[in-house]
Amino acid sequence: MSKSVLIIDTPEDCRDCMIRDLTDRCQATEKDVDEYRERRCRPQWCPLEEVKESSVKRCTAHLKRHGYIVLKYTKDMKKDADECEAMEEKGKSKDCCSCSCSVCLVQ
Repeated sequence: MSKSVLIIDTPEDCRDCMIRDLTDRCQATEKDVDEYRERRCRPQWCPLEEVKESSVKRCTAHLKRHGYIVLKYTKDMKKDADECEAMEEKGKSKDCCSCSCSVCLVQ
């Protein structure tokens, strides 16, 4: 089977991870990460691996050559994503038309 790479800023813990869904499950492993989020740490089994900057540049160049759009996850996107998550926990939803996070587009 072929392999794929997803390049994201490596989070310090599960709380800031883009791969964690709204129900505190790791989307890569389908394991519950609630306790790691609360303790603000990453589990030993975390599938994320740090890569050298040269590898990141090589991968983004490859994606661009093949017509993909490469976006950097900005502070505003993180703020909007956190706001969406907080509203979701309260049983409410945010109007995605004015939201910059794009989380709803990738889930």
